[in-house]
Amino acid sequence: ISNYESGVNIVLALRSNQSGVHAWNVANLVTGVGNWGNRFIAKRSGFLYGDNNSGVGEPTMAEEVISVAAHLAKPKNSYDGGQRANFSSLGPRIDGGYKPEVSAPGMSVISSINSFATDIDQFVTSNSLEFEGREYIFYPLSGTSMSGPAVSGIVTLMLEANPELSSQEIKAIIKETARRDEYTGNNLPDHKWGWGKADAYEAVKRAIELIGLKDISQDQGFAIYPNPARDEVRIIGMEDYKLRLIDLRGRAIITKDNSPNRLDVSNLEKGIYIIELETNKGRHTTKLIIP
Repeated sequence: ISNYESGVNIVLALRSNQSGVHAWNVANLVTGVGNWGNRFIAKRSGFLYGDNNSGVGEPTMAEEVISVAAHLAKPKNSYDGGQRANFSSLGPRIDGGYKPEVSAPGMSVISSINSFATDIDQFVTSNSLEFEGREYIFYPLSGTSMSGPAVSGIVTLMLEANPELSSQEIKAIIKETARRDEYTGNNLPDHKWGWGKADAYEAVKRAIELIGLKDISQDQGFAIYPNPARDEVRIIGMEDYKLRLIDLRGRAIITKDNSPNRLDVSNLEKGIYIIELETNKGRHTTKLIIP
């Protein structure tokens, strides 16, 4: 281990009667934006090189947390991108549990720079806009600090589509809907990709699929008529509510209060939608089909 300030080299020698031993070599980046672990190097004969495994740190190794690796995004119809970032920590956990759970784009992601930051000279870019007398700079940044928020955004869309989801259901959906490709391979989960690459569209679809079954069985006095419908539906058996009509992408297409108890659906595209009614007694949902 080298101490760059003092120039002193430190040798760490470890022995174990078991098959493996864990030690971590963390290098702080000079930019101050993060760190990554370097493997130990065998300086003498008879010693073994270390590896980068089991490098996922706190708090993301916790069972309840979704740990997110980073990869380079691959635009549609592009031959470039898709590979895993070399700075993204590898699992598994020491107890053998899979970490990370999924991966998301985290390389050269265009993001906003805090407009109140004082040290912005390092961000040389022409990508900026001015709003109310303040300049906002956008810059391509890399790190799991970018891929993590991407999955947080997916979770936000899931909860917007289905606010009743528990944290356990959210994590299960994120894993179950993760996609595979030529970079992840099919032998998943593993300690590089987890269950694969996070898929926002499929995750939101799965969240919507979980909306209706339990609630519909409880909504004995709530119905829409006709269903399927092409022009207009009536809300039957429910008063004093706020209504949202949501498509399978989790987008709120229509929002309205209960008066009148009719809903114009003539401008909707064909497909399946979710009608959600919020009352003082809770949230009620049902599915609407536009043929």
